[in-house]
Amino acid sequence: AHVHLFRHAIQIWQKEGHQVTITARDKEITTRLLELYGLPYYPTTRPIPSLAGQAWQLLRQDTLIYQLVIRHQIELMLGTSIGITHVSRITSGRSLFFNEDDASVDRTSYYLAYSFADAIITPACLIDNFTPKYFTYPGYHELAYLHPNRFQPDPSIFSLLGIPTDEPYFILRLVALQADHDIGQKGISPSFQRRIIRFLSEYGRVFITAETPLAEDLEPFRVPVPPHKMHDVLAFASMLISDSQT
Repeated sequence: AHVHLFRHAIQIWQKEGHQVTITARDKEITTRLLELYGLPYYPTTRPIPSLAGQAWQLLRQDTLIYQLVIRHQIELMLGTSIGITHVSRITSGRSLFFNEDDASVDRTSYYLAYSFADAIITPACLIDNFTPKYFTYPGYHELAYLHPNRFQPDPSIFSLLGIPTDEPYFILRLVALQADHDIGQKGISPSFQRRIIRFLSEYGRVFITAETPLAEDLEPFRVPVPPHKMHDVLAFASMLISDSQT
């Protein structure tokens, strides 16, 4: 989602002559999307599903971002990374932290990023304005790439899915649940996934998009399209069932 959030802006900045340095965690399909869109990047860290592991990764991420800021003389850091807010405190660069989660629930961002960021950019619908550094806008992150000015669904997606254009289909979206706010949480279990598939298969095709390996009997349901085509898949789906907020 964060690749999509900034990819159009990056292209605009580059056309205007700005130098843009991209960092990315090796998380889910982030790096693959950057490669598909032809956006060179510096890899930072990989998720570790434990508090101790995440603390180590944050320290490592801070260090790598700091090195890039010094090397490229970066003036402005924008993103959803907690690391940019820390680095902005010890360099001359400023940090603009983008978030669309409720700070009252996402306490990690609140405690580790908000107090360090130079500015916090959120949708206006969030009411947890704990700091005067807030800047809000009337929309959502997703409109940066799904607004009609940016996105028009491509009906050729049906050929990639291997189904006729009049056949209904359903998407089951499963996330890895490895973020800090996911610790101790459970998503849609394999047994419940099978129940959903059995029920919906009476009405159309079922496709699964998952961030982790699936059970052997569920793997044939994995959606057969590259990740940068998923918004086209979602646009024509009859239903989405997911444990992913975005």
